[in-house]
Amino acid sequence: MKLLTIRSARQDDRASLKKLWVTAFGEPEYGDFFLTHGVLASSGLVVEEDDAIASMLWLLPVAVQQEFGLRRGNYVYAVATDPAYRGRGYMGRLLQAAEEQTLREGGDFLTLVPASPSLFELYARYGFSVCTTKQKTTRTASAEHVREEPVIECPLEEYLHLRKIKTPSMLTFTGKAAQYQREEAAFTGLRTFYFPKTDGYAALFAEETLDVREVLGTISEAGWQTLMKQLQTPTAQIREAGGDVPYAMARPLTHDTLGPFEQSLMFD
Repeated sequence: MKLLTIRSARQDDRASLKKLWVTAFGEPEYGDFFLTHGVLASSGLVVEEDDAIASMLWLLPVAVQQEFGLRRGNYVYAVATDPAYRGRGYMGRLLQAAEEQTLREGGDFLTLVPASPSLFELYARYGFSVCTTKQKTTRTASAEHVREEPVIECPLEEYLHLRKIKTPSMLTFTGKAAQYQREEAAFTGLRTFYFPKTDGYAALFAEETLDVREVLGTISEAGWQTLMKQLQTPTAQIREAGGDVPYAMARPLTHDTLGPFEQSLMFD
């Protein structure tokens, strides 16, 4: 008979957690970073079968301003089950444990970003529904001369401050998770820019293609062209709020209504 335990992750689980992380997600360097820094900002839950960790998830504290007040909950992150243990309902058990822990902490909702389109249907079975949609656009650097507009790289702190003002319904990380968000941005190379002409902001990764994760306010075509020229990138993939592409899901844990909100893009 198998001995099954659902418990909090411990420091001495690190080697097993790292192995499961790499099996599920790859990204060993980021796995090392999260298991060094992120675990200090989150609560880990694991399923242990016969002394082997079979499944895990992490909870990071979040809050969102709604018309009827501030709501607090947990962001469900890095959900993974070892392939050898799949099909045994362990994810459902962990989500139930996450619900119970969130309620004990005084929170009243869970939220997450499914890692692939197929997972939206799966999480819907556990009571999650779409709370944020995105629209994606692609821009290509113009070969013709474009009137340039000022583009200023700004500190992340400034961006996060303006984010609260411009998008009050944006999900925000709280407590130690807020500090981890800053550490993660530095580790992954997230950059933030201000467009004074239109008072817009963008958070992005600048590699061969601009991967624009978040836009606050309005950015003109000239602004995008200026940024692509400044960073010497021929194309930009831009994700903005709206559209009809499901992005994030949420599950209320109490009878109170949970209104729609904008999901963070820092941990997807």
